[in-house]
Amino acid sequence: MKKYIFGTLLAAFAALGMSSCKAEYGTADGTDAAPKATLHQYAITGDDGDSFDGDNDIRLRISCNKQTETVYYLAELTETRNLYIANNGEQGYADYVIKNGKSVGNPGEGVDVYITGMKGANTITAVAVKGDTKVLTTTEFYGIIWETVAQGRMYARFLDGTSANTTGPLCELQQRADIPTSYRIKNAFAVGMHLPINIISDKMDDDGIGYMPGVPCWNVEMPKTAMNAEYGNYGVVSLSDYYTYSGDESYIPNCLMYEDGNMLIYSAYTVSAGRITAGYVYFDVE
Repeated sequence: MKKYIFGTLLAAFAALGMSSCKAEYGTADGTDAAPKATLHQYAITGDDGDSFDGDNDIRLRISCNKQTETVYYLAELTETRNLYIANNGEQGYADYVIKNGKSVGNPGEGVDVYITGMKGANTITAVAVKGDTKVLTTTEFYGIIWETVAQGRMYARFLDGTSANTTGPLCELQQRADIPTSYRIKNAFAVGMHLPINIISDKMDDDGIGYMPGVPCWNVEMPKTAMNAEYGNYGVVSLSDYYTYSGDESYIPNCLMYEDGNMLIYSAYTVSAGRITAGYVYFDVE
């Protein structure tokens, strides 16, 4: 009986081992019969430089297995890509990518490329080629569409690196196309350092708390955002509306955006150790 059980266990382990090998075959470098590319997306950071916009640009790492000779890639609106495939098939689209896309040659363990200016739903397609064999790999990216609704200047502390109130450079106030309650002041603190603003109420008239009585407006929030400034040995200064900082809803009426884009937001300036100071942040439309 013991011999039977032991033999059964050996058979089970052998079967399990064979199953694992089959699952791995075709994915490990050098074991694939067909060429294959692998794509990894990386969000834009300060290390990539200030010429990129993380809402619409990515760093893409392309690698391939040992069966691959060459890899081509192309980013297109997903709707455009799908329509082409519907009319021409996947192999037809592979030929289209080879003709209209870019080649990274044989990227081996990885080559980084930047893909910029993507707006809306995009599909990035890589085609791994070996002789007449072409294999597609894809990854998706949604590029946020921002529409400029006004231009103006911020008046706040730490815009020049000091705790004094100063007026900043001319900036664009932008509205997110797919989320109309979401705004940002583009490059509020530096290139690529935007200030988010979100509407959190229905439209109303300024009841006298703000500086434009009777003008239609909304209550807004300003999520905690790092500024391009440091405070002594306490590190980076962050800015948020005072309600977000304190949780006290009585401060919400002190955070207003008007129909034309003018804003006044009672705000807190903080570092890792806590609050430094507070006061109104203004955005004055020009």
